[in-house]
Amino acid sequence: MSLCPIITEDIYSSTLKLIGSKLLSSDDQKLVILRSIHGYVQILGDSIDGLLLSSNHLEKLVMSLANLLEFDISMVSVVEEISTHTHTTQWDLSGNSNAWPQKRFLYFKKEEILMTICNICHCLGQSKYKQLLIDFLIEKLHSFELFLLQFIFLIGNIVEGFTKSSDITTAQTDLIEEILEELLSPALWDLSPEDKEIGTVKIFQSESNTPNRVMYSNSKLCQICLILESIAKCAKVLGIEFASF
Repeated sequence: MSLCPIITEDIYSSTLKLIGSKLLSSDDQKLVILRSIHGYVQILGDSIDGLLLSSNHLEKLVMSLANLLEFDISMVSVVEEISTHTHTTQWDLSGNSNAWPQKRFLYFKKEEILMTICNICHCLGQSKYKQLLIDFLIEKLHSFELFLLQFIFLIGNIVEGFTKSSDITTAQTDLIEEILEELLSPALWDLSPEDKEIGTVKIFQSESNTPNRVMYSNSKLCQICLILESIAKCAKVLGIEFASF
C-alpha cells in the first residue's frame, strides 16, 4: 500500500489546522504545523502530484499559507531602514533573500515561521508540476485582491526552488518568462487610487487603525518591493539567460 495518499491527506489536515491557528494559536504552535507540512512535502518528493493535481488540496495548501502571510502594512519602514545605514554599509543578503526590506506580518513574529514557509515554497518549486502551480497562483493573483501581496511573495519563493541556470530546461525558461510578464504587467504597477474623484481607496487589512490613505501608500510600497524581489529571484534562477529578457 502506498503511503503517498495517506501523507497527502495528512497535509490536507495540517492545512486546515493552520487556517484555524491563525488567530488562536501561539507562534510555536503555528511553527509545529508548518514544520509538519514541510516534512510531509519533503517526504512526498516527486510523488507530490497527488497533492498538486487535486484542486481541493492545492487550494487549501495555498490559501492556508496566504492567510497566515498577511502583511502588516500599518507601517512600512523601508526608507527608515535605508536612512539608518551609512553609504559605506556592505549589504550581504546572500544568506536570506527575504531578509530585507524587513517584512512584518499580522499573525506571527517568529522568523522561523517565515523561513519554514519559504522552505515549503522551495520544495513546491522543485515539483515537475510547477507550471500547474504557477498558473494556479497567477489566477489567484488576478481574482483575489485580498491576498495580492501574499501571492506575489509565494510566486517569488516558489521560483527560488527552481533548478538553477546550469541545468535549466526550456520549459522552465518559458515558465519564468510567463512569470516575468505577469510581474511586469501594468496592472500590478498601477499606483493610482481606485476612486480618483474622492481620493478614497479600498485597502484590505484585518486589524489596523491606520488611515486608508496611509494604508494604501504602504500597501503599494510593499507590493512594488515584493515584485522587484520576485523579479530578482527569477534573474537568480536564469543566471546569464536573464539578459535576453
